[in-house]
Amino acid sequence: MKAFKRIAFSLALTSIVSAFSIVSGASAVSPATPQEVPANKALIKPSDTDGRNISYHGSFHTRLIAGPLPISTYGTVPLTVVQYYPFSSDKPKLTYQFRNHSGTKASTKHHVPERYEDENYTITFTDVPKGTKDEPIFLYIENAVSESRNVNVNGYTSY
Repeated sequence: MKAFKRIAFSLALTSIVSAFSIVSGASAVSPATPQEVPANKALIKPSDTDGRNISYHGSFHTRLIAGPLPISTYGTVPLTVVQYYPFSSDKPKLTYQFRNHSGTKASTKHHVPERYEDENYTITFTDVPKGTKDEPIFLYIENAVSESRNVNVNGYTSY
């Protein structure tokens, strides 16, 4: 009975986290208002920053957008990530890229096809574009596999 209660609690918690991470009702993306994201995409604002870095956490199916990256952060930027499917040993196949919403300024995409839950993994981007107030740079995290289940992620830059 205790195991059932734990599973039920975990599923309820996952549903609550998912509900809070999805932003809906917008039809266009505007660099001036990064909280406006198409309905099936999640936007995570930095949960912690020292003015040069961002950190994020969330759960999503298709795409998560974190940021914006501070304007003074560009060039070589290490990103430490954790990514995993809850209640599964399957390996997520995620792609990480720093870019503006229109995609005209973008770093190289980094593919991370592994599970990192009890440990983290650091990607070093060497070509993060410089953002501006009118055209900020965000971290786009995309699931390379069409999934009906959430992948959990968290991470931070260390510029």
